[in-house]
Amino acid sequence: MDAISFNDHKQHNLFIDMFEDDLTLSIILEYPSIHDEKIEIMGTPMELQLHLGFEYHMIPLPVPVLIEGGHATHINGIIEIRLPKQAVKA
Repeated sequence: MDAISFNDHKQHNLFIDMFEDDLTLSIILEYPSIHDEKIEIMGTPMELQLHLGFEYHMIPLPVPVLIEGGHATHINGIIEIRLPKQAVKA
């Protein structure tokens, strides 16, 4: 994927990195102590809401996305979320 690093910051124990290309926004979250059964991801076109165990995080997104078209995976404390970007109206 030909992507540009958009954002890299830390919220408590959660490390966040975002990349985007023409069609997709990818969010990589590193949270080593989380288990699959404790992850809940919701959102709006401009933010993600994450429930990770007993912690709640709101993450603003740099571009509008289609939440219902998203896909998430979790492997060894790394959560990858891929969201299609909304079409830009001319």
